[in-house]
Amino acid sequence: MNERFFLKILLVLFCGLIAAEVLVVALFGLKLELILLCFIVVAALTGILFVLRLLLAERNDIDSVSMRRAKEKSSGIMQDRLKEYSVDEEFLGGKDKHRAGSEEPVLPVRESIEDAIRVHAEMYGGLGELLQMIEKIDDASFERFVKQVGFGEISREEVMLKITLMTNGELNAAECNRVEQSIIEGHSMDKASFDDYIRRCMNVSDEESESADKGFSVELDSAALSKGTVPMPTDFSHDPKAVFSKLNKPGERT
Repeated sequence: MNERFFLKILLVLFCGLIAAEVLVVALFGLKLELILLCFIVVAALTGILFVLRLLLAERNDIDSVSMRRAKEKSSGIMQDRLKEYSVDEEFLGGKDKHRAGSEEPVLPVRESIEDAIRVHAEMYGGLGELLQMIEKIDDASFERFVKQVGFGEISREEVMLKITLMTNGELNAAECNRVEQSIIEGHSMDKASFDDYIRRCMNVSDEESESADKGFSVELDSAALSKGTVPMPTDFSHDPKAVFSKLNKPGERT
């Protein structure tokens, strides 16, 4: 039952109660029995109206999100906010239950002819085999092949030119990779030789530092020195007077 309609009925009942009370007082005077009778009748009618409203109320035990969304859209309050959302017809009546399952799968669009050629070259064993196959087939078979692959409006010569350019590009890439690998190997060998040179230099430096830490020494043959005899100077004397007299000689002072 509509809420506005229910409120209108209540308003009519209460207005009728006031009118009945005024009419009873005007005709029969202030008789308590008649006044109570009119009040009881109107109260009973109001209770019956409430019960009917509860019985006739159409409401679901659990409202889905789609049903609430549909109600809000029908009320006109949330139309601008929810206009980008679609209502689940499956919950509102099942009209569109199997619509998603009946849609045809959308085929992926090839970004370029090169991508399609690479994909189908793998099926035929490589670009060379695909080029030979295109050269051997007739025009009708080539048109069917183009439609199946999705090349679009393109001639046989253009496809062959594309495949030839791609083959040359792969060969050039392989050659560049080989040269780069050899350069990398040369650098690695040079690096190994350089590391060996650094290692040898470090070993020599370590040996020199060890010898410097030990210091420099001259080994003397103490046994030979002890056996050998050295002649004493003729003018050698332990007397101090002899030393001073030698210093006082003319020509001897330096």
